[in-house]
Amino acid sequence: MVEEKTQFELIRLREEQNKARHDEVFGGLSPAERLEYNEKAERIHELENDLKTEQSRQWIAALVLHGRVNRRQSIAVGHTRH
Repeated sequence: MVEEKTQFELIRLREEQNKARHDEVFGGLSPAERLEYNEKAERIHELENDLKTEQSRQWIAALVLHGRVNRRQSIAVGHTRH
């Protein structure tokens, strides 16, 4: 559920960034618009990292569940990804 909300936020932010880039080409961005653009870019980066982390956790959990790795290995793998 959280991942779904994150994905929707990412979609919304990317659409807004595309519009801002279009506006920039045809008229430039004000300093306030540039600041907003940069803040959204940073948020997109954070959300993408959160999704990657969550996907890694799910992947490791699936491997543990199916007996492909033991819990100790999964913890070690989890630590190397951070």
